Amino acid sequence: MKSGITDLLIDLDGVLIGKGEKLFPVLGKALRALRETGVKVRVVTSRPFIFALPAIEFYGLDLSLCHVFDAGSLIRNQEEVYKSLIIPSDVLSDISLILEGVFKNTPIQGSTSDAVFANSLCSKRLKDILGSERIRELRELPVGALTIGLRGLSREGADELETLIKARCRFERNERDNSSFTIFIRHKESSKLNALRALEKGDFLTLKESMFVTDDDHDADVFECVQLSGVPSNAETKAHETATMRSNLSEGEGCFELIRRVWPTLQL
Repeated sequence: MKSGITDLLIDLDGVLIGKGEKLFPVLGKALRALRETGVKVRVVTSRPFIFALPAIEFYGLDLSLCHVFDAGSLIRNQEEVYKSLIIPSDVLSDISLILEGVFKNTPIQGSTSDAVFANSLCSKRLKDILGSERIRELRELPVGALTIGLRGLSREGADELETLIKARCRFERNERDNSSFTIFIRHKESSKLNALRALEKGDFLTLKESMFVTDDDHDADVFECVQLSGVPSNAETKAHETATMRSNLSEGEGCFELIRRVWPTLQL
């Protein structure tokens, strides 16, 4: 396949990082070879900057480039922040009050470390947040994205939490079972697509000269804006159905196979 791709945009979880935090040396070799041809490889991830760094360093990606973190809430390189979307402090304060109420009225099952956790743009990870004193710490952080796991919460409680927050922030939730939820709270304007458009507006890249590889349905809106979109075999349904390219291999091996199809003469 002849390629006019100048930028390769890649999701971390499910592509560069497999189950059990697995990394793929053969993919790292391909990404380094692509860099040598002048293709810019950028991470587009929901992970905070600090938790994406180990994979970025493993794959030898260029940290002088701007990458997208925190599901589009943060655009930065190694040295500086290009753009960040911070949840307003009054909204964050209300979220912390809501969480205090949830924990006061809900018996949380399991260990504290996997009952609740939060990641913030300032790269501080809060664990074991069960008492109101710890939750109040959230109000002091420049938070662009929160990921919170709740166990022992009823579906009605999760519905109430969503109603209270969704009007003012981007809110998504994954239901693992009837009493175990993961919720994602972000700035209203936060999305990977908006972040990539900001990079394009800043002349960092051209979306129609880019390829995006992901396994996540939430990223499928990017597909219409790029020249090529690819998914590994572990991709979720919408992403798999709407991508222009699909691999029969999973995770990093699938990404490697897609790269070989787009750049067949790549020297490895």
